[in-house]
Amino acid sequence: MGKAIIRKPKVDKPRKGRKKKSIQEVAAEIKTKSLSIKSLIENSRIQTLKEIEPLFTKSMADQLGVNHGRFIDKLKNPIKFSTKDIFRFAYYVDLNPTEIINQVKDEIENNQLLVEKLKKFKAITKRK
Repeated sequence: MGKAIIRKPKVDKPRKGRKKKSIQEVAAEIKTKSLSIKSLIENSRIQTLKEIEPLFTKSMADQLGVNHGRFIDKLKNPIKFSTKDIFRFAYYVDLNPTEIINQVKDEIENNQLLVEKLKKFKAITKRK
């Protein structure tokens, strides 16, 4: 007769690396962060849109249908926002688009560098 092989029971070890969240956890996180963004903008508690960057997650970007990195760049540099971006973001966080437009307008008007970038025009004599 052969020897019986005794196997040790498998013990679930905690996995290393990124923690995976369930769809329900991600949905709850998105809802919480969206409400936070809405509250900050509605109550004018931010000076610049860049301040909401930590709240805007990759999951939110995926739902919104935008590239996360590019959208963060627009939050940092509001002259890059298109009308479509502003309206989609406003509807996503359940805001009146006018509130985000006003925030962008105020941010541009209060930053002389952004105003100068917008005022640069090409002279007709330099056209080919």
